[in-house]
Amino acid sequence: MKRTCTVCIALIALLSLVSLPLFSQGTADQAKASGPTTVELWYGAAITEAGPPPADWVGFQIIKDKLNIDLKLTALPSNESDQDVKVQAAAAANNLPDLFMVRRDVLTRLVPQGLVAPVDDLYEKMPIRTAAHYDEVSRSHARFNGKTYGLADPGSITKNEGLLVRKDWLDKLGLSVPKTTDELLAVMRAFTFDDPDGNGKDDTYGYGAFQEINNYEAWPGRRLEPIFGAFGVDGTWNMTASNAGLNILKPEFFDAMTMLKQMVDEGIIDPNWLAYKKDDFRAAWKQG
Repeated sequence: MKRTCTVCIALIALLSLVSLPLFSQGTADQAKASGPTTVELWYGAAITEAGPPPADWVGFQIIKDKLNIDLKLTALPSNESDQDVKVQAAAAANNLPDLFMVRRDVLTRLVPQGLVAPVDDLYEKMPIRTAAHYDEVSRSHARFNGKTYGLADPGSITKNEGLLVRKDWLDKLGLSVPKTTDELLAVMRAFTFDDPDGNGKDDTYGYGAFQEINNYEAWPGRRLEPIFGAFGVDGTWNMTASNAGLNILKPEFFDAMTMLKQMVDEGIIDPNWLAYKKDDFRAAWKQG
């Protein structure tokens, strides 16, 4: 439904905790004055590990009472490539939501099709947020032929990953926090074969991961950076002056791959790691 800019600004304010790398508005028909306006918003699930709000979430009622908006939230896939597929499929079916998060390369395809609305008139209606978030450089990222088609916030940046080890399993098996790769392998074996959850079933693994390949990270991705980092070859590039170059060309990369192969051969890494996507990995992780 086509809403007034005032309603959109108020909704943006209420949803300011949702980080939108690129924020665009769709179009639809004017809401009937007799009932609330339905607004569908697709948000980035990677922002939080929490699930979607429950149907009785108090926020829905507050938004309805204060703004006369019936808000419908849908979490986008956490994997950016899957996000692109979902948005482009909705665009092909002319079924985009009212508000959604999208990367710039996808936005460049939506604008020529007339599937998103310009938002230039929103800036002056929210001067405080505009001053803090949307300078000329930011606006230029979403500007096409003199009009701005999204509220552009910084997108994903390269993130470093740590290694989480279940302390309750260590305690149950009488193990210490591993400090070397050999100690880590020993913990993986114990977590896989010594029934750390105590349920009498062979249903645990010593390491969980998934492949993550994108335009700024090399295979196998961040979930295995603790392994490759132990050999000094995490990430795509080594940018130190003394040893600059592609990590994959360094002998230490082979050493890291040897350890990964050992984990696979011994069966101490979840065998589904090659098939998992991020959401699959998260579901398995939450199960222990």
